[in-house]
Amino acid sequence: MIRSNSRRAVLGALALTAAALAASPAFAAAIGSLDLSGGCAVNCGIDGPDGNVRNFTTTASDGSIVNVRATAWTIKGGTWNSGDHEQAFLGFYDGGLGVTSSGSVGSGGDGNGTGNWAGGAQGRHTTDNAGSKDYIVLQFDQLVSPSAVVLNAYDMYSGGNWTKDNDATILIGTVSTGWNQFLDVEAAFPDLSTDLHEIQIKTSPSSPYVGFDAGGHYGNVVIIAADLYYAGAYRDYPDSFKLAQMNFYTSDVPEPAMLGLFGLGLIGIGAARRRKVN
Repeated sequence: MIRSNSRRAVLGALALTAAALAASPAFAAAIGSLDLSGGCAVNCGIDGPDGNVRNFTTTASDGSIVNVRATAWTIKGGTWNSGDHEQAFLGFYDGGLGVTSSGSVGSGGDGNGTGNWAGGAQGRHTTDNAGSKDYIVLQFDQLVSPSAVVLNAYDMYSGGNWTKDNDATILIGTVSTGWNQFLDVEAAFPDLSTDLHEIQIKTSPSSPYVGFDAGGHYGNVVIIAADLYYAGAYRDYPDSFKLAQMNFYTSDVPEPAMLGLFGLGLIGIGAARRRKVN
């Protein structure tokens, strides 16, 4: 049995620790910014091998290193849940990351970055949704919560008109696949759907920088897609952009000072528990 004064010490230690945690900004998320424009050294043309990988590293505000693996994909013959997901070429340009997909709808495809699709749409190695729907997969080595993107819009010729739009769909999910390992997006659907969070970006007029609220959702996979809901409706223009930047928060962690207080509280509890009646 613990003596009454020891019990009071236990309760006091718990109360002190809880009060300190509650009264202070005990949890702080570091801020990171991923620059995805320019600096290409490998496969720098407008087209290249489908399924190529580009790795990036950035330093968050707390000094921690964040590693990212980027790949390109396209959806053919359907939507996110019903279409065929195929690997594509991920280009790395001054304007940002873009997707060049081979054999899109129509004879010309998008294989050389300037192919023509059925209906007269024309792409320029951008992430777009005219014909097939392109998207970029970013695999992080830790949990992150995106907070902003820079989507540089490019002209798209469709339906006899030149338009410029950069509506996008952002998906946040978590998978068990390592950040530096191949991720089969379709096979990962069951994992992604466990806590998949979707953000729709609609900008008018189209602005390259878009900040948004991810609702506190964190994941180790962030997918940036040309608007998955584009269907060629009246006054709904195809989207065509390059991903130049993404800002994010790293997962919440207790600040060192608060961890110290919590540790002292646990030490006090342990000492009190050792004072037992003879």
